[in-house]
Amino acid sequence: MLTSILATRFGYGILLAGGMVAFVSAMIPFYGAGYRLDVGILLTGMLPYLLYALPVVLWRGLPSVAVGLAVLAVHAGVVARLRWLDGIASGDAPLYLAPLLLSAALVPFVIVAMRQRWRDSGIQP
Repeated sequence: MLTSILATRFGYGILLAGGMVAFVSAMIPFYGAGYRLDVGILLTGMLPYLLYALPVVLWRGLPSVAVGLAVLAVHAGVVARLRWLDGIASGDAPLYLAPLLLSAALVPFVIVAMRQRWRDSGIQP
């Protein structure tokens, strides 16, 4: 059984790994001599993990970890495909679109997590 402390640790690990995936997606090859950081891609890539941070703290359990792993797997798959398998440079729509779609998919989960916390504490909103 997944305890709340263990679920919180897994959640924080997912947030850390998601930040690293967002950073890797924002590193763009620069004339074969180095890399440059695209801040727009970095901020867009961090958005799903900023939204996921609320359920990690408010709703500690298996559903929170499962959703976080799904978001991380989809985002890492898109980044790995675009950066290493296809070799596509900056400005491609999937690097912006995938995190935005993941963020939109997380909104109902965040709402459920916020209401779950109110129910558990006995405080009425």
